[in-house]
Amino acid sequence: MFRYILRRVAWSIPTLLIVTFLVYLALRIGTDPVASYKRVNPRASRAKIAEYIDVNGLDPNFVKGYFKWLKNFVTGEWPRSIKGRR
Repeated sequence: MFRYILRRVAWSIPTLLIVTFLVYLALRIGTDPVASYKRVNPRASRAKIAEYIDVNGLDPNFVKGYFKWLKNFVTGEWPRSIKGRR
């Protein structure tokens, strides 16, 4: 029984990594961070847009952005909404 539970737990880790990767991929494909920020705040400066991209882990480097997003997701540091600021 212990081996069964251990095997299930061992398989859950790669499964969770694959699921989080697919979620991140879906989020990145559907959005352009600059366009979405400009839509909410058309007068945003380049510095504000760069800060928004850095804070929310939307780096152009896909792998770096994924690991930053994953770290923030696991630690509960989710980004603020552009519109609601919550």
